[in-house]
Amino acid sequence: MNRAREAEQLWLASQLRTLRISAQLTSKRAAEAAEMSQSKLSKIETGLHLPTVDDVERITTALHAERAHASELASVARQLRDEANWTLAMLRQPQRNTLFGVLRREREAATIISVGMVTVPPLLRRPGYIRAIEPPDIRDAVVAAVAGRQATLAADGHDCEFIVTESALRQTVGSAAVMLDQVSHIARMAVGERVRIGLLPWHVPLTRPPRHDFTITDALGYKDLLIGHVAVRDPRNVEAHGQYAEALRATAVYGDPCRELLAAISDDHRTRAVRDTGSV
Repeated sequence: MNRAREAEQLWLASQLRTLRISAQLTSKRAAEAAEMSQSKLSKIETGLHLPTVDDVERITTALHAERAHASELASVARQLRDEANWTLAMLRQPQRNTLFGVLRREREAATIISVGMVTVPPLLRRPGYIRAIEPPDIRDAVVAAVAGRQATLAADGHDCEFIVTESALRQTVGSAAVMLDQVSHIARMAVGERVRIGLLPWHVPLTRPPRHDFTITDALGYKDLLIGHVAVRDPRNVEAHGQYAEALRATAVYGDPCRELLAAISDDHRTRAVRDTGSV
């Protein structure tokens, strides 16, 4: 389990334990009220067992938790469960969850919202960036697939929006020259009318940043994990990702402020590229 997910599971466990203590119930009585074994409840409260949404709802109902708090805890449990299931599915069938599947869905979609918290969104990537992050055996194919999609991006009726963090663009992937080319490309895309690009300055606080990059295409979403891309099909989860994208949109900069920040990032990469190679 990654550290962020482990921390959130421990937070959920502590919240449920605090509710029981506040209700002045022993673990035995609380377990009986929630219709589960005392052993299971104890493991949930200590973070040794990841509860289902149903488990959390039964516990919060038995402890008479406030509706808003109960809903928050159930939402956290759902997210943790979904991530655990997605990771397991990826480990079992990684070959079915490649970037090519994401690109096919984007070709068929009318609306695309892509959020790059850690990396540049797939449809904005330049060949040098792609070659720096993709395995050698598929680099050429991915470069060709992305180039084909980019060529029709502004002309085939898509409604596209990309939200990218400043840190994703400042992180050196490959080399400073690669990043200069990448950021310059995004700056060129940012002047178009059909493609909206927003930047999240790194000084803007995010109360709950997502753990992964994600893309929403119509009624389907994708999460970008280290071991591949996972489809998000549950309407509730797609809606949740859409709502999070909306929250990020409210803190992102667009238009001239976006282009000014892109220019500053490009200047930094250009300076380092000259220092590294003597020219750009």
